[in-house]
Amino acid sequence: MYTIIDGTELNDKRLRQALELDRSVYPENYLLDEAVVFGYWREHPEIYICACDGDDLVAYLNVSCIDERSYRKLCSGTENDLCIRAENIRVPDANGVNYMYLSSVVVRRDRRKIGIAEKLLRVFADRLEDLRDRGIYFSDMIADAISEHGKRICRSLGMAEDISTSCGGRLFRYPMKVGEPNEKLDMLLLKLRRR
Repeated sequence: MYTIIDGTELNDKRLRQALELDRSVYPENYLLDEAVVFGYWREHPEIYICACDGDDLVAYLNVSCIDERSYRKLCSGTENDLCIRAENIRVPDANGVNYMYLSSVVVRRDRRKIGIAEKLLRVFADRLEDLRDRGIYFSDMIADAISEHGKRICRSLGMAEDISTSCGGRLFRYPMKVGEPNEKLDMLLLKLRRR
């Protein structure tokens, strides 16, 4: 059995377990330094949604609002998310332009195919709806998928394939218009909840 927690409930041990999950699925050129990951968590714990079995982290989702500079670098396809530092992550703002980066959905191999990733994505949908209820929207969501599973997730969310990246991934985008009515956001929320 597992429980869903947010980033404020993480601790050093669980965050290191997330790093181990990364090492089990991502190529070396996508692995973040431990100090960077701890910097993300300390400054922006809201970017994590995790599944835990007791003290063990078995899956996590990382999605963040990033600054325009990082967004442009990722969209160019010449850099991967190693270009993002804690200072490039933003708190979404009702009065600003917000770019969403779907960074990771990782599930431990022995916990796959039991609905954990789907549950994490539904919790993410709840967060998006809460932001919308507060008048906070995103102009674009991007993801750099490097596995076939990641590409399937992006396609299932209605994200369009954009370009191959120089780092070996495939960039996916989901442009949204800012404000209400926002049919694209409604469609995304529906797809997230159907998973």
